[in-house]
Amino acid sequence: MAIGAFLEQVYLATVGVLAFASFYGFALFRNSWRWRRLAEVYAAPDDQRPLKRRWTNMVLQGLSFGWVNYAGITLFGVNREGLFVSLLPGFSLLHEPLFFRYQEITIAPTRWLLQDACAIEFRGCPGLRLITNLATQRWIEQQREELGSFSAPTALSPRNG
Repeated sequence: MAIGAFLEQVYLATVGVLAFASFYGFALFRNSWRWRRLAEVYAAPDDQRPLKRRWTNMVLQGLSFGWVNYAGITLFGVNREGLFVSLLPGFSLLHEPLFFRYQEITIAPTRWLLQDACAIEFRGCPGLRLITNLATQRWIEQQREELGSFSAPTALSPRNG
């Protein structure tokens, strides 16, 4: 193989990798705007860490048409002060961990794609909703009971109606 043909192959491979990386980076950036909006208000402080974690699914919806589905890559965590949400390593690029104080959120029953679910709404980001399954809601409430954190007992109570 001549040196010219080799350099041409290296050039084409480099262009292909750069094109793929650019497209992937743009898609990831565009897809993460709701998460980044939440992170502006609810970024997890370094001194707060979850005591217990659960691996589950969630959807971010609101502020625009459509939603983003984080199926099977979401970690929920709890401590006495609040709720943590993060993505598994490898998927967490542009998705920093979030921390919601119990006083800043409400959990309400909802329907999502013909299934019963729960929607977490945020006082600091009106219009955005985090939708997850009822098992995750029950887990959060159970962990709060075990940890003895009832500083805001109505914050996680489902709304009537």
